[in-house]
Amino acid sequence: MPDNSIHIEIDSSELDKFVDNLTNIPNDPKVRSNIGKALSHALQESTDWAFKHESDPNTGEHWKAWSARYEKRVRKLAAAKANKRKKSKKAKDITPAEAAVHAMLQLRGMKGGGLRSTIQEKSGDGEASISAGLGSNLRYARIHQLGGLTGRGHKAKIPARPYLGLTKDERMYALEDIGEILVNAIKKNAGKK
Repeated sequence: MPDNSIHIEIDSSELDKFVDNLTNIPNDPKVRSNIGKALSHALQESTDWAFKHESDPNTGEHWKAWSARYEKRVRKLAAAKANKRKKSKKAKDITPAEAAVHAMLQLRGMKGGGLRSTIQEKSGDGEASISAGLGSNLRYARIHQLGGLTGRGHKAKIPARPYLGLTKDERMYALEDIGEILVNAIKKNAGKK
């Protein structure tokens, strides 16, 4: 009986090399750095969103209200700041109530003051971080994020008002960015011989 079989040999050395190179992509310093940048950017955007919407970026829940006593103190401070601005003629038209909303977080003005201005984006080698409240003058950064007792004798209870984390949208954007980074690395790797 005649032999009708076919025998084909494929040189898979190029494919093997390509697959080996793929496994090294996560260790590529440039890829890791780009992933870190994408993550830290997402964290920064989420933190900005949290301050703008006064909500927890992780859950979307609105921050808890201050105690009535503390709110009165903040409103008084905000009204004094608003009056000072009106006299200096540099201020936008802002009511004391609007100023009170941001007074504790942004004591240096309505845009980017206080706690918000200390938030720093950092990334490198596949890692990302956001730090806030660097320096002794912003001891309230931790209390703002986690809540707790503060003041003389640690008797004043401050509710947690989380501002660090990732919003649902920023998680999605970060995943898309990381996917794009990896696809580009794979395409670049495919061109190597």
